[in-house]
Parts: sequence; C-alpha cells; structure tokens
Amino acid sequence: MTSENLVPQRSRAATIADFFGHASNKAKLENALGKSIPPQQYLQAAMNAIRKDDRLQACQPASLFEALLGAAGLQLVVGSALGHAYLVAYKDQCTLIIGYRGLIELATRGGKVRNVEARTVHEDDEFEFEFGMHPRLVHKPCVATTKTKANLTAVYAVAHLEDGTPVFDVLYPHEIEAARMCSQSGKKNSGPWGAHYLEQARKTAVRRLAKYLPLSAEVQAAIREDEKREMNLAPRDVEVESAADAINAELEAASEPEGDAERSEEDAHVDALAEQDEDMRVWAQGEAS
Repeated sequence: MTSENLVPQRSRAATIADFFGHASNKAKLENALGKSIPPQQYLQAAMNAIRKDDRLQACQPASLFEALLGAAGLQLVVGSALGHAYLVAYKDQCTLIIGYRGLIELATRGGKVRNVEARTVHEDDEFEFEFGMHPRLVHKPCVATTKTKANLTAVYAVAHLEDGTPVFDVLYPHEIEAARMCSQSGKKNSGPWGAHYLEQARKTAVRRLAKYLPLSAEVQAAIREDEKREMNLAPRDVEVESAADAINAELEAASEPEGDAERSEEDAHVDALAEQDEDMRVWAQGEAS
C-alpha cells in the first residue's frame, strides 16, 4: 500500500466514523442494542473491522450503518473473534451476513434450546448414525486427518432442547453442494463459499436444523432474511470483513452477477429444495435413554 493511498483511506474511515457518531444514528444504535452491549464498545469493534478492509471503507456510510444496525437489532457483534456476523462489501454497498456461530447464538436464546453444535465429518473418521424409534449419532474424528473439502463425507448439526431431548440432522456433500449453488457467489466459488467452504457447510447444517427447533418468530425471520441476503450476494468485488475464528478473508473476484433470468432459476431451485423438507431425516429422541 503506497503512502498516496493512506490519506484517502483514513479520510473514508473518518467519514464513516463521523456518520456513525451522529446524534440521530447513535440514538438508533442505542435503541437497537438496548442494554445488551455498550454502544461505544459495539461501534469500536465495527470500526476496527472497517479500518482493516479497503472495500468496506469504499461503501456508502449509510449502507454500512444499515448493515450494522441490522446486526445490533439481533444483538450480534460485528468485527470480533466471536464469529457472530460479518460485513460483506459489494461495490459501494454493504451486506450483513450472519456466521454459523451467530445462528447458534440466535437459536439458543429463549431457553427452549440448550445448545447447538455443528461439525464436519471426514474420511477416516468413525461416524455412525441411526434414525427411527431410537435415533443415535456417534462421531469420533481421526486426529491425523486434515479437514478439507476434498475429504468431506458428511456434515451434521445437533441440538438439545430444554428437557434434554436431542435433535439432529445429517447432510451429505451433494446436499451441501445444492445449498452452495443457491448462492450467487457460491455458484462462482467466490464469497464466503469460496473462502470458507467448511464453515459454510456447518452453517447450512445449522440452518436446516433450525427449521425443526422451537424458535421465536423473530429468530426464524432473521434466519430467513440471512438466507435471502446470502443467495443474492453478487460474486464480483465481494470481500468478507472477518473470517470465522477471527481470520480476515480476502475473497477472489469473479465475473459479473447474473441477470434476472438466472435469479428466477435460482428461486425455482430453492422452491424445489423446500418441497423436500418433509423428507428430511430429522428425528427427536422420544424419551431420555
């Protein structure tokens, strides 16, 4: 980065910080956060992320604030090691994308779901599961195996309800690929799918499982909106603010986004997948063993 570029970047970051700090915007943020997170701490985490990302700095301040306000309304922190939510830039616009840990955080609110976890299964892992009257799932990872997309054999998500009842779902690679193909950037192997395939696979498992959990209407709506945003995320000029586990990801550029005709095809694909929901292999343990 040359010294000539440093001044404009500082200027853009300062302009964004000033916009965020405007009295009316601070009031909106405080109202969205409630008493969950101190507004100044929340803004500082977001600005730290924005300062690290040239493309986020190039976004319109109003677009950045709208994405930030959306995260604040869900009490999800942007720009931290928690991996709850990420800011994604496309040209001069910003989109909020919820991470799989953010989905877990949302799912466990309200007390009806104790915990949720998602894991990938790879070659040489010991993995068995059964559905039916006595469902069970056993996963013993092979510590010597490096986890990659190439040796992925399954992905699963498990939740325990407030009474201890386990609920789980298992997805195979072809199902994960179907979900990837529902994303505009995923089709081009760009965006979050291109940079963090396994994280996106886990998010897909959590998202599928969430349909069968006792979640509030607000959380269900948030998950649906996140899915729509991710589907419409254009493949070119996309960059994730921070990867899972606090690793900043620089995403590859791809071709121009597809037109309305391709979006219609994508919508039809999603509808077809939705029709298969009743055939999902999700069962709840009827009684504690």
